[in-house]
Parts: sequence; C-alpha cells; structure tokens
Amino acid sequence: MSMPIPPCPADFTVNALQMSRSALRRHYRCGAKTVDVWCKERGLNPHVLFAPDGKRAMPADFVQNAHLPMVQLTQMYSVGSNPITRWRRGIGWVEPSRKREVPADFDRIAPTLTLTQCAQRYTAANSTVKRWYVERGLTPAVSEVVIGRSVATINNMGRAQPAARVIDRPHGPQDAAADILRSERWPVYRCKETGRADAAGKWWRVGNVVCDGDELLARAAKYARAAA
Repeated sequence: MSMPIPPCPADFTVNALQMSRSALRRHYRCGAKTVDVWCKERGLNPHVLFAPDGKRAMPADFVQNAHLPMVQLTQMYSVGSNPITRWRRGIGWVEPSRKREVPADFDRIAPTLTLTQCAQRYTAANSTVKRWYVERGLTPAVSEVVIGRSVATINNMGRAQPAARVIDRPHGPQDAAADILRSERWPVYRCKETGRADAAGKWWRVGNVVCDGDELLARAAKYARAAA
C-alpha cells in the first residue's frame, strides 16, 4: 500500500526553481514521486524543470530573467535557444502575444476605407487589417469596379485592361466579402447567372466560378478566420 503524499511545503516553489530533484529529495526527505506531485501542484513541469542527464540545469536567477528576449538570454547564459525554451516551459512561462493591437481610431476611420486603403493608412499587412475588422465587428468600404464581359475575358488572359467604369453602391455584407477576396488577389465582380458582368446582378464571379451570395460569404469567411 502506497503512502499518502504529504502536504506541499510553503517554501517548495522557491527551492524547486533553484535545486535539482535529488537535492529536493534530500532537503525534504521524500521520494522523487512526492517531488513531482508537489511540482504539479505548484504549476511546475518536473519533466522539463529538472534537466535530464547531460543537459544544463536551469540557473537560479532564470525566473527573474525569463521575460527577456531570446537573443539576450542565450548570450547571458552562453547556451542555445533549446535550453532557454526548456527552462521557460519548466516555470510555466508564456510568451506574450506579438499581435499588433487595433489602432485607437480604427472604429471611426476603418469603415470609410477599403481594406487596401486601411492597410496603407496603418502600414499593416492585409491579414492584420482583416483581423482588426473581424475583432471590431466592422466591414471595409468598397468601390466596385464593373467591367464588361469582353474585358473580363481579356483580363483573365493577362492582357491590358481597358478603362473600367466605377460604380458607388451601398456597402453590404456581400460587398465586404468581395473586398476580402479581392485583397487575396481574386478577381471578383457582380454578374448574371450566366457569368456575364452586371452591376445590378445578384450573382458573383470569383475567378472563373459563378456563385451566389451565400457561397461568396462562405469563401470570404475562410480567409477572415485564417487572419483572426
């Protein structure tokens, strides 16, 4: 019958971050299993905290320095990135998110700009701007370029594009979806069911595919989720 695990000592965390498993066993006069249980109770990973044979143990002052950049830590302790990563895991350190925060004036400015214009204004990647739109529940503005069937065919062949006619229209969910797809370099415009360009059409042509509004929204949602 196994003996019950005694309560974790009050000073265990401090000692666990500075001593080896063997030293802890001697200090508390307990077995390795007890040390591992106490580690888990205090949110420490014993399999990472205590270095395997041949690997350098975590320095005593690493806890205070774990937040420093990787390059600085490798120079400070004269090790590669792997030991630093292992030590960070051992103390449960989580790297802060590097995602760029939404600008303060985004809610006011963003709805008046297309996705491309917004990316230029904030000097940000399209994927970052799309994430901001999703996080704030906003949609970009769009000026829809409507071209004739012959022009669309020529464009798909990679030839020069004649002057296009720009039409301003109310910006709805499907227009926002079209703008997202355009930012991913898809040629998108309204059309008839046959695929012929039509500014008042209820269908959409995405590349060589003709789809309805629901399918257009579904296609754009895939890119929006990827950017989130």
